[in-house]
Amino acid sequence: MLVTTWIKVFGAGYDALGLFMYHPPLNVLALCVFAFGIWTLQPSTHPRTKQRGLARHQIIMLGLGIPVLLAGTGILVYAKFAANRAHGYTLHGKLAIFAELWLVAQVVLGGGSVWFNGKLFGRDPKRMWKWHRASGYALFLVFNAVLWLGVYYTSPVLTNSSSFFTLLVVYNIAPLAVMFGIYSRARLSKMPLW
Repeated sequence: MLVTTWIKVFGAGYDALGLFMYHPPLNVLALCVFAFGIWTLQPSTHPRTKQRGLARHQIIMLGLGIPVLLAGTGILVYAKFAANRAHGYTLHGKLAIFAELWLVAQVVLGGGSVWFNGKLFGRDPKRMWKWHRASGYALFLVFNAVLWLGVYYTSPVLTNSSSFFTLLVVYNIAPLAVMFGIYSRARLSKMPLW
């Protein structure tokens, strides 16, 4: 997915796309980084493994995934403002705004449950961590939906220059396989709903 997006978008070139050309590659990269950030926590049973996984998760998500996502989104917003074009009016745009606001809440929920011994949430930070975990799995699904909507409804560069087979495999089957891999490793017993 990442490689195909980069080839298609960078192949179209700056002359055809302007600053927009950086939005899809950066945001797809962010989604791939988020997948790795989730995967690095799964499954862990020993306290030492959990601590290492949490450290990797924070570095990957906060140090790479979120900055890359913000760069991709920021470039898009700048390009839209510079061209005096509407933004955030498509379902892709609206869902992306919702997902990025949810991501802010996700960082507060996750950080608040582990930083400073979880004091942000009082006596039971582990309970809040469970909500962070469940929310993160749901948010990952939403970010995949944002990607799918972006490919099929707002990105003629990807849809017009790709065969049906490429679109099917790269933007449907591959994300579903990644989500299946991540969700199959999730432990429902660690969710707040059980």
